[in-house]
Parts: sequence; structure tokens; C-alpha cells
Amino acid sequence: MIDFPEELKPTINQIVEAANLGEISPKGLEKLHDWLEENYLQTVFDNFEMVVFLDDLDGLYDDLELRDFQGYNENEFSEITDELRYQFLLDKLKQRLFNDTDIAFHSIELSGANNTKAFLGCLVQAAGMHGDFFNWIGIFPTEEGFEQYLKKNGVLLNEEGIYKVKPADILKYWIKEK
Repeated sequence: MIDFPEELKPTINQIVEAANLGEISPKGLEKLHDWLEENYLQTVFDNFEMVVFLDDLDGLYDDLELRDFQGYNENEFSEITDELRYQFLLDKLKQRLFNDTDIAFHSIELSGANNTKAFLGCLVQAAGMHGDFFNWIGIFPTEEGFEQYLKKNGVLLNEEGIYKVKPADILKYWIKEK
């Protein structure tokens, strides 16, 4: 739990109350973002998980690439199926997650008045010597609410999340032969 300065506590109370009323971006949030980016950056990197985006697949893969990758021999296989395409894209997502991504998700627990809680969600992109870039997503009554919001918007939270994506949701990114 972060030890916020006294001058931020009234703002945090308002934010937590607003989050529990269903607001995703209540008044005062920018002040909290600024303080966190300046004073509490390390917390984000002590507890994070890398993410990939389904949109990363958009228009990048087609049957020709799958044939090349698989060493496809038309005499051995009658056709490339959606199952082969799906497995190929799952492998590409896993590769991005473990080797290519520099974006992580993180939620910060906030405590308000009367033991109420809310979670501030963000995506953080590490940019080396250029610093880190925060994409503050919003405030959520629960940590699970933040994770569900990300999933609904095509963000895959970890390897387990990749396997939970329905084939139709992945295959829509495949370029079909004409």
C-alpha cells in the first residue's frame, strides 16, 4: 500500500467514492497521476505483468507465411485449416508476450473513507533512456474490473489470457487467400 501525502488524501477519498459510483475518470485524477509518476514510479515496476494486444496481429499474417513457416508441402497437406492458422497466431502472441513486448499493466490500490477501496489502472511502456510512458486507463471499484476492462478492449494479460481468446476473435486478423 502506498503511503500518500496528507494533501492528496481528500482527493483520493473523492476518487474512491466516484469509482464506487461507477465513474471511470473522476475529477482530481490528473493530480494523483502526476504525483505517482514523479514519486512512486518504482512501485509500478515491482509488481507488473506484461501484455500484448490482439490488434498487434492486424493484417500481418496470411497463408503464404504459414506455408513458409511450416515448410508446407502441398503434396503432404490438402489445405491449411483455421486450426493451423489459430495455432500459428497463438504462437505469435506468445512470442510477442515473452520476447517483444515492453508494455505492462499495473493497478494501484487506493483506500478511501470508511474502508472503501478502488483501483487505479494503467499501462506502462518502458522506453529505455527516454523514460517510461504511462497510459492511465481509469479508476475501478475492483482490480478484477480493471482486468475485465482491458480484456474487453483486446489486451491479453498473460500467457493464460492468450489461451482464453476464442479462435474467431483471433482469426479475424488473418488475411485469407482470395
